[in-house]
Amino acid sequence: MVENERRLSAKTIRDGVLEAVGDIFWTIIAIASIWVGSGILVGASPITILGMLWGSFLICSGALLIYLVWWYYR
Repeated sequence: MVENERRLSAKTIRDGVLEAVGDIFWTIIAIASIWVGSGILVGASPITILGMLWGSFLICSGALLIYLVWWYYR
């Protein structure tokens, strides 16, 4: 019988849990950023160019954060 079992140490489990919690945290931050940015963008009048730029920045940074958390570092 060949013992080719993979045993999980406490450190491996802890690292996996911390990584999952970090992913969830940054995903919530990204979704909140997109939500606030879209609210600013929809509510901004055409006169407030700064508001439109800030809303667009929040949407793009939230989308970039989701990409980095879920695809780039996998």
